[in-house]
Amino acid sequence: VGAVIASDESERLSRFFLFLRAEMERRRKLLGDSGAASLQEFRRITGNAEPAIVVVVDNFKTLYSVIEEDEAQVDTLARLAQDGMGLGMHFVLTATNASGIRFNISGNIMLAIALQQVDASEYANLVGRTDGLLPEALPGRGLVRHKPVLECQLALPAAGETDAERNAVLRATIEAMAAAWIGPRARPIGVLPAIVDLAPLLQAETRPGSAAAVPIGLHVDDLSPLYMALDDGPHFLVTGPSQSGKSALLTTWATALAARYALDELNLYIIESPRQSL
Repeated sequence: VGAVIASDESERLSRFFLFLRAEMERRRKLLGDSGAASLQEFRRITGNAEPAIVVVVDNFKTLYSVIEEDEAQVDTLARLAQDGMGLGMHFVLTATNASGIRFNISGNIMLAIALQQVDASEYANLVGRTDGLLPEALPGRGLVRHKPVLECQLALPAAGETDAERNAVLRATIEAMAAAWIGPRARPIGVLPAIVDLAPLLQAETRPGSAAAVPIGLHVDDLSPLYMALDDGPHFLVTGPSQSGKSALLTTWATALAARYALDELNLYIIESPRQSL
């Protein structure tokens, strides 16, 4: 699991939508360069085990009410619903009824499961013609969109007599899975910290294409390292009012340069202000 994001976490939600849009573009390029029409074909052609991405949305109507004023985020949802399957990116949504999901999303959903509906006519809207079939009134019982429509009983995620017991078993299973997995993990969607420590950034790889680049902070959009290289200049300007962080940036940059370069590769000269903040 890369992230569990509450619908009111606006910063993480915005960052997640940026990630989805960038990931769709990255995968389109991967498939285009390889001549593959789908992720499955890409894996077969290249042998690259590009993972599927599953976006689980609990209560789609709540999420949509949060993002509906943001055209970019709404467009990302629509594009993911339309193009995601071929890119190995999938939606799993919950809603109380069919009206809770916009048509540009629902029109691209091939599989639907309708659990106990208050209005029996809703079953046809959700799973198609039922020919009078109604699910038995049991928790977890529902109808599956199929030809013909099928009745199903959903499984509980873990054994136990109560929710507390099942949650404990599920938590232990998840922890065991996490401990056993040694491969790449899903990318996290974090929050930009108020204070960024330089030391972990210096341990990261250098910026692609420039061994001379050093990290000085994080990008706001995706929390990736922000690199600066002397050959990006040759000269640089840092502006800001008093106490905005100018001297701290110079100290960070000088520290990163000193950590990255050998003694015979770099000479630093500092012209200090009267406050001697460096």
